[in-house]
Amino acid sequence: MHRVGAAGTLIVGDVNVHSKRWLKHSSGETPEGTRLQEMCQDGGLKQIVRDLTRNEYLLDLVMTDIPNTVAEVGGKIQDHRYVLTKMKLTLPKTQLLHREVWNYRKADWVRLKDELREHDWSFLQTDDPNSGALKFTDILRGYCLECIGKKQIREAKSTHPWMTEEIVDMVAQKHAAEGTAQENEARDRCSEKMAQTKAEYVQRTKESLKDMKEGSKQWWKTSSELLGAPSKICNIPAVKNMHGNSVKDPGPKAELLAKNFQENI
Repeated sequence: MHRVGAAGTLIVGDVNVHSKRWLKHSSGETPEGTRLQEMCQDGGLKQIVRDLTRNEYLLDLVMTDIPNTVAEVGGKIQDHRYVLTKMKLTLPKTQLLHREVWNYRKADWVRLKDELREHDWSFLQTDDPNSGALKFTDILRGYCLECIGKKQIREAKSTHPWMTEEIVDMVAQKHAAEGTAQENEARDRCSEKMAQTKAEYVQRTKESLKDMKEGSKQWWKTSSELLGAPSKICNIPAVKNMHGNSVKDPGPKAELLAKNFQENI
């Protein structure tokens, strides 16, 4: 009941159950411990406390489906050690990309095959490998531009792929309504729409997962997003420049990589 419309779940408490198979630091296996593990598995929750919390047992648990949540066990307060739980909640990030791509949908493959078949390729037998490869690439690229063509596309990558322009507008309306008689109505309307849009996105993603090859890179990536892992707007990790500083933004990373490729060719 409480989970409906929530962005994530965090259950913290002195649960006081034993399950040596699941919690390890337990006196044995109990029906309550087994049942709690089943409930966590059914709800997609992960128990993240690993250290002892009361004498030689692990009794204080943190169960959550919120990514990047960690639990640290500290000193004793009465007969239990305290558990400090930290969550990393980030704001949505969106990046608008403009790219030039091949227009395969309108490609004239028959003409491309004819042009390549009729072209005189005899220079490949006389030119040296370097000049021959460059000339071959220029000719092939020219025919591809004529027979396939290119187009400009615009795509938005977001850490929260279910966020739409409509939701962004509703959030702005909610902020604008703060302190007015419409504040509660705008807040509830915004929350309801966000929950609905996310649920629809999850359902579409589940359907697309059925058509993917199980175990493929895209299959694992999509599965992780369904389990709550944030989507990445860039798949290339941070790189270090010549000064030892980490470069994290996509543009500077691309420039640094291109510079290194050119210097090492």
